[in-house]
Amino acid sequence: MDIDLDSLKARLAEYDPAAPKCFKKIKVPDGHVYNDDEDDEGQAVYRYDPCCRPEGHSGNCTNTRSVLGWPGYQIISAMVSEIETLREKISDFEDDFRKVVSDNCAPDEKHCSCVPHLRQENSRLREGLIELNSAVSRIDYAFETPNEMGLSSYDVHANPEAVVERVENFVKGSKTE
Repeated sequence: MDIDLDSLKARLAEYDPAAPKCFKKIKVPDGHVYNDDEDDEGQAVYRYDPCCRPEGHSGNCTNTRSVLGWPGYQIISAMVSEIETLREKISDFEDDFRKVVSDNCAPDEKHCSCVPHLRQENSRLREGLIELNSAVSRIDYAFETPNEMGLSSYDVHANPEAVVERVENFVKGSKTE
């Protein structure tokens, strides 16, 4: 069953206890008939009740409404809110799924819904690796003169152990001095 949430929310607005009310006066029979004379049919007594519908409502004023009082309003409002949240999540999953399925890949490769998240993690790790490589390169620059192209030994050979060895030798040499 597909619920029209906008329509349901509009209907629920009438029951919101916090919403300002119309409060126009409505003439309502009180149910009592006073008969002073036996020959007289009596006179109906009326009272004036406030309208219970929200301010600015469409349609006629009324002093009663169909059953949906407390706690029904709070329960149904919470359900509508939860339905909206779940629909947003489902929409996000469907968008991710469409992206995954539309990706071109090798014929033997199969996708699952985790692909976008794995790609994000892969991208984050790649950026971290680039930062670490840059840091090791700057450390290597500090310990030796760059070559004629302005590259450190680490930039050319990508040997982090050689950089660690240079740093260790420097530390040993400074401790003996």
